[in-house]
Amino acid sequence: EAGHYPYFSAHLFIPPKIGYNIPMFVYILKSETGSHYYVGLTKNIEQRLKEHNAKSVPHTSKYSPWH
Repeated sequence: EAGHYPYFSAHLFIPPKIGYNIPMFVYILKSETGSHYYVGLTKNIEQRLKEHNAKSVPHTSKYSPWH
């Protein structure tokens, strides 16, 4: 749940494809230093934040931890 992360924002987005409505989250991460932001899209918001903070996402690994 996004409320557990003070600088974390997530919004539900349902792609507009006919017959293919998988709920997606558009999310914005803020680095702990506050100097970087990252915008992403995922089906599992909790898992994705864990991946970012585990440094398994190359684009965001050098700026973790993320909120």
